[in-house]
Amino acid sequence: QIRVHLSHRGHPIAGDPSYGSNKRAKEIQSTQIRSKVLALKRQALHAYFLGFDHPKTGERLEFTSPIAQDLAEIIQLLDAST
Repeated sequence: QIRVHLSHRGHPIAGDPSYGSNKRAKEIQSTQIRSKVLALKRQALHAYFLGFDHPKTGERLEFTSPIAQDLAEIIQLLDAST
């Protein structure tokens, strides 16, 4: 649902073929950031942490996943540009 809501608000997720477009990405002024965003072959979404209770056992399950290199590079470029 987050993809639909963000798109409806005018902030589509980069790399989302269903609810996004490259139109916004093409407006990015930094050529370095723009090229990285346009090169994404997937949605620019990441969950570092996910936790839930197992539906049958009730056991708490928690998972972490480091951010992918392509997204980390975009974040670093964005941080450096502000």
